[in-house]
Parts: sequence; C-alpha cells; structure tokens
Amino acid sequence: MPTLATVIQKTFKCIEALARSPEGLTVSTAATITGLSRPATNRLLDGLSEDSIVVRDLKTKRYRLGPRLYEWANMAIQASTPINIARKEIISLSMETGRQCTFLVLNDLETVIVERCEPIDGVPVNRPVRTSLRMWYETGTGKAIVAFSSPETRQSMLERTYKHPGLKPPLREDLETELDDVLARGFAISRDIRPAGQVGIVVPIFDKSCYAVAAVGSFMAAEDLEDEAGMALVSKMTATAARISHYLGFEEHSFDSAS
Repeated sequence: MPTLATVIQKTFKCIEALARSPEGLTVSTAATITGLSRPATNRLLDGLSEDSIVVRDLKTKRYRLGPRLYEWANMAIQASTPINIARKEIISLSMETGRQCTFLVLNDLETVIVERCEPIDGVPVNRPVRTSLRMWYETGTGKAIVAFSSPETRQSMLERTYKHPGLKPPLREDLETELDDVLARGFAISRDIRPAGQVGIVVPIFDKSCYAVAAVGSFMAAEDLEDEAGMALVSKMTATAARISHYLGFEEHSFDSAS
C-alpha cells in the first residue's frame, strides 16, 4: 500500500503531466504516468476535480488543469515576484519594440518564465509559457541575475551548483569569467536560442536590496547586436528594467554605495 508521501508525490507528478498536456489526459494515460492503478488514478482525478484543481471534458473524457491552480499560481507569483508591476511594463516594451518580451525569475537553481508577451496584429498577446525548466547557468537570465546578486548569493549559487550530483555545469573558472563579463557589460547575451541566428538579451531587475531579483528578456538578430538598432533595443530594455526596479524600491545611489 503506497505511503502518504508516495501518493502526494504521484499526485504532483500527475498535475505536472497535465500541465504539459494542454489537450488533457485520459485516466489510462494518467495512470501510466503516475504509476498508480487505473482505479486509484480515477479516484485521484475525481478528488482533484471536486476541488476544481482539474476539470474533465465531458466530450473527450480527458482531464486537464482547472482554474483553482491558476488562482494558486497567481498568488504564489505575486507573493514572491513583482508580477503586477512588471506585466504592464513588459506589454509596453513588447508593443514599443515589436518583439516578444519576457519577465523571468529564478526558482532555486532553475530559470522560470513568468510572463511572455508579443504583439500580434498590433495587439499584445500573453502567450502560455510551456517551456522545460533550465538550470540557471544554461540561460542568460540565470547569469544576469546571479551576476548582479550579492557576493554571498553568488557564492552560494555556485557552491550548490557544483556540489549537486545531477548537474553538469561548465568549468567553474569559465562560468565565473562569464558572470564577471555580464556584470561589466550590464546585461547578459544568450547565443543558444532558437531560431538560429538570434541572440537573447537579458537585463537584470533590482529591488530595494540593490541586487537582482528578476530580469527582462528579448531577442534580436545576431548581426544586430553591435549596431545602432541592437543598442537601441538594449537601451529600451534597460529603461523598462529601471522602471520596474524603481517601483520595487531600488535607488541608483544606493546601488553605487553598495558596490
């Protein structure tokens, strides 16, 4: 008989599978994913359905995530990130630049996209974010936030990264050099994005602690990086990040004294 901890673990595994399957899952598929029996999975989904955590499509008989999780997610995000402040600024940046723009944070060692907006036919559209989680050192976001973190936080992130048995980060010396480069440049450049020929640009956002807590991201053609158009985009992103930082209590003179 499964323990309570095992059932909880499989419940979250089922919820995660539903999150990655917008078309929904049948009871049989969910049972395969969770490792529970079909009757047990059916009881689990029925229980989650009673609390609106999942809903069942009467036509397809498939289960998908319900509105309760959206409510919880918003509460969690608003409790730990400046999402309400950032959303308006990200939308404005996207409309001004005509590009997809994102608001990103770190969750422990992982990069998380909280908001993604892009203009479609002159209308700002917040697209659902269904990307796999990536370690901080694999993204421009992670490097931007860690580079502009406190020395203690930066050291802690590096120590935990290199002690983690399941991770394969680059050589520490190379990663530390890259963090120093980001700090000197003022923003991070990510060259491993799609489509090919594009580079990601990530600018840090600060709060009253004078250290980075989030970031603004966008992209451009690699050949534009060093020209006037590229620098204009970076300037607009920096201005957006500065406004969000100001709303969060960041003051430039405080940063100077902290440095």
